[in-house]
Amino acid sequence: MEQLLNKLRISSELTKKQLAEHLNIPINMITQLEKQPLPERYSNLLKLANYFQIQVDSLLHNCSTLQAYTHYELIQIYQSLDDRSKGILFARAYALVNEASQKKTENSQARWKCH
Repeated sequence: MEQLLNKLRISSELTKKQLAEHLNIPINMITQLEKQPLPERYSNLLKLANYFQIQVDSLLHNCSTLQAYTHYELIQIYQSLDDRSKGILFARAYALVNEASQKKTENSQARWKCH
């Protein structure tokens, strides 16, 4: 993280002071995060997230275990499919996303209609 944080800050043309002010944290915290490797407990979070194939955010924000398990289960199912089946799955997934988007748009438009 330390190298990535430094690169992100520099590419965003931010000084340590500016970043610290944006995040409302002490400047020495930015310096520490850029210079020192992650503490062991954080690397363990990364290991857990990678193992269960979920985002670290899910662990930090205490997302529902069921939701995290569902993501893990979906990934396992996907990985077990052959290429043809993966193509079918993607086509159906895109269709579901489009249907949901259309329903959302229709519901939004219906709210603005005068009766």
